[in-house]
Amino acid sequence: MIELELRALIISLFFLFSITIGILLIWGISSSASSDKEDGGGFYRLRTLIEEDLVVTHRKQVEETIDIVREEMNLLVEADQPGSKLDDYISKLNSLLSRKAAGIVNMQARLARFQGHLNEYNVLLSSPGP
Repeated sequence: MIELELRALIISLFFLFSITIGILLIWGISSSASSDKEDGGGFYRLRTLIEEDLVVTHRKQVEETIDIVREEMNLLVEADQPGSKLDDYISKLNSLLSRKAAGIVNMQARLARFQGHLNEYNVLLSSPGP
């Protein structure tokens, strides 16, 4: 039981770590590329606001994922109880996994839009991922 809980937590943390690394790569590349640009600050102020929104959104998504992992751990405890219903377990697990996947997909979409804006203004020098 604890091994399954630990595996679920490790997998979730791996996804969160992957997203965090992607953001740090984008942020680091865009920040270093923009330091030489001068345009009165208009675009760069806007980009800074978008970056801040991205980080805030990421933080919220991480918190939501942690909450979902806690729910998964509780679900595993329930499933290990004698007489637990497999149908309920499957239904609840499917719902939790869908919520977790939706959070990741939404964050990836936000990252793609941010990267698109950077590419549009020739700020991003190279792509950090596939």
